[in-house]
Amino acid sequence: MRTKRAIHNFATSVLMQFTAFLLGLIMPRLFISTYGSEVNGMISSIRNLLAYLMIVEGGVRNASISTLYTPLSNKDQGAVNGILSASRVLFKRAGYIFLVLIIVVSVLYPFIISKHVDPITSLLMVLLLGMTSLVDLALIGKYYVLLTADQKGYIFTYIQMISMVLTAGINIILIYSGFSIVVVTAAAIIVIALRVALLRTYIYKRYSSFNYHSEPNKQAIGQRKDAFVHQITGLVIVNSPILLITLFCGLKEVSVFAVYSMVVSGVITLISGLCDGMLAGLGDVIAKNESSILKRSFASIEFSYFLIISCLYTTTFLLLIPFIKLYTSGFTDANYLRPTLVIMFIVVGVLQNVRELFKTVVYAAGHFKQTRNRSLIEAGINVVMSILFIYLFGMEGVLLGAICSYTYRTIDFVRYASIHILKRSPLLTLRKALRNALLALIAAVPLLVMPIGAANLFQLFLWGVTIFIWSFVIIFGGNALLERDAARDIVNRVRTMVSSKIRTNQQISEH
Repeated sequence: MRTKRAIHNFATSVLMQFTAFLLGLIMPRLFISTYGSEVNGMISSIRNLLAYLMIVEGGVRNASISTLYTPLSNKDQGAVNGILSASRVLFKRAGYIFLVLIIVVSVLYPFIISKHVDPITSLLMVLLLGMTSLVDLALIGKYYVLLTADQKGYIFTYIQMISMVLTAGINIILIYSGFSIVVVTAAAIIVIALRVALLRTYIYKRYSSFNYHSEPNKQAIGQRKDAFVHQITGLVIVNSPILLITLFCGLKEVSVFAVYSMVVSGVITLISGLCDGMLAGLGDVIAKNESSILKRSFASIEFSYFLIISCLYTTTFLLLIPFIKLYTSGFTDANYLRPTLVIMFIVVGVLQNVRELFKTVVYAAGHFKQTRNRSLIEAGINVVMSILFIYLFGMEGVLLGAICSYTYRTIDFVRYASIHILKRSPLLTLRKALRNALLALIAAVPLLVMPIGAANLFQLFLWGVTIFIWSFVIIFGGNALLERDAARDIVNRVRTMVSSKIRTNQQISEH
């Protein structure tokens, strides 16, 4: 059951991220072609600021999920109700603070970009985008906590995917009808109200025995302050590039960064979906102290994870410039073709995904306090180096700063999780990383001399499928020769899952 839920969570997460990636290709191009690069840069900049304001959540989300694993596993309804009620109260309190901050930012932000965008437009955009984030925080957060901890994150993902598609559809209709960016953005509020209604209906039907209004047990979420530190540092690291580029380089450079980030972030999130899918499963294993299952499961996950990283980033590296040429054809208000950014974004993406795997292990074990100071060091490295390098190299400087901080933290996460949770040598991961990097290079080199051209996105997609399959054959084959047991375990798991699905379908058809 645990494996099936993890696979279901991963599959739906991948589907949702693929949907988000496709919509991410469509919507920014529409915004740039209709409203200009500066408006697109403004939207990215505002979302970045709102992400910073989300620190008012105070680490409640991660701490609540981690705390819920044990009572859910033990079917302790009273403990679950106390935690859920506490999360509801804390999310609601954070929502009030967030609302005040939105109002303050909506007044101040127009002065920052007054040379680029009309102040009234930027004020309304902050308020509208802020309202969407407010609903996510104050009303949806408590439902996400329960579904994730109970390994039913796929329900949340399905509803999120539906709302994304509806929002994009409405936005496209409004854009082609000639409405302003303010009206287009306002439409999202209607869809998010529907999202709240769907989640609420499912929660109260599926979990009718649970109560969000019982006596809150805030002490049970005792690690929220330590989780809060991790949340702050994570926001600083992920969102500081756009903030710094907005302040030092201008909104056109923000738009260029956002286009590259759109592609690489899609790959990062797609791969991170594997971590999201397995998070609750690992938490359940750790809560039950099943160390042998943890080691065996993680070995298979790590093998698959490095394989996916290597294949996807090899494909992305080879196709990113051809994609940017197609995507930005006709855009003349900013320089979008920068090969240096390709290499730097790929390095950042690989480091971020590797650290995400081991961060998931650390968070699932609830080791927030033990790793708090390490996250502060990472944030310090990121901010100091990014500010230094942005003066020297412009926009590329923030990526250099990210590479410095990610390198430190990736090594640290691998070492900490391996020694303190997985009880194994971190050298095992180092050898896998080096081997996969070498195999990815072997797969990429022959294709570097091959002219990759595409007249449209469909042709580029065909190139992507071809390159991915080629990379998979080379990288999986090389790994299988050196890790036969892990490769055999992966093949057996896939074969068992497929056979089980076939039997289930046959039984359904017979009835």
